[in-house]
Amino acid sequence: MKYIINEDINTKVISIHVYDKGHKSGQKIASFIEIWKKKYDKKEDFSFLIDSTNVSSPNVKDCYKVIKLIREIKKNKIQYLKHSIVTINSYTIKNLLFFMFKIQPPVAPVFLVKNNKEANELSCLLKINDIDSLMTNTYCEINDVFKIDNIYKDKKIQNTMEAFHIIDDSVESLNNLIKEE
Repeated sequence: MKYIINEDINTKVISIHVYDKGHKSGQKIASFIEIWKKKYDKKEDFSFLIDSTNVSSPNVKDCYKVIKLIREIKKNKIQYLKHSIVTINSYTIKNLLFFMFKIQPPVAPVFLVKNNKEANELSCLLKINDIDSLMTNTYCEINDVFKIDNIYKDKKIQNTMEAFHIIDDSVESLNNLIKEE
């Protein structure tokens, strides 16, 4: 997979466009990880705006590297990543993210949107509103934006946790079927 990374110093947003087949230019996952680590070394607040709409078959090794990084970064007392907005138009990619976050919960809240228009609108909204503001929550509700939170309190991730339980139940059911045969 290839990553085209642009940083807007004024807004503190790092835009990442992820591509797989047929895209020759761009950087590897190591560049994405390096930028993330540099932000923590410099103690600078930032957020990610990730476009995965050009990914058809994700690289599982890249996912594993990100899981390891999140696990490492979560040890820090102060978290500089404020949120991530991920544009997803693939059921496969969405499920992969759910599995990743089941293995390792995110460092900061992650919003899953359906298209770049929603990603840009939500990004603008989050510049002037708090993550838990009524405005942000209303936008997410109206546009069916999944919010995966890094803090397990209240009902913030109820839909996500329900999805995880459904996946767990499905796996358990399949295992039971195999045992019965």
